Amino acid sequence: MDALTTSVYVPFIEGTKSYVPAMVKELGNNEFLIISCSYFDPEDLTSVFQFIPGDKVSSGFESRKDFQGKEEVILVANNLIDSSVPDRMNYMLKYIIADQNGVLTDIQQSTYKSQLDQLATELRENRAGSYHPSLLRWHKQFK
Repeated sequence: MDALTTSVYVPFIEGTKSYVPAMVKELGNNEFLIISCSYFDPEDLTSVFQFIPGDKVSSGFESRKDFQGKEEVILVANNLIDSSVPDRMNYMLKYIIADQNGVLTDIQQSTYKSQLDQLATELRENRAGSYHPSLLRWHKQFK
């Protein structure tokens, strides 16, 4: 089980939700450690990944259409179990905002209160240079 595989896909949002292959280490019991993700750049917030290198995830099969419209079944990371990434909640929040088109529920706003304040400061200071449009939409409402 120490072999690396690329048979697990990670959801990401770059306009619409898509999937990219991830290099993972299989841990058993349908659990994987994400080693790397195609196109992942922690400094580029125009694309927001649901799971990132350092995350331990579980996965499930999903049916989707490929670029030619052909139906295919892929193994997709779908649940965060643990992470070695510092400030992981901050990155999770960015994905939730992008996935929900800039709108958060009252429960999410309460759960992520400190992360929301940090994100507002980050956006105000334009630390990454460019951001996913849903993050910018949320920031206009947050001010």
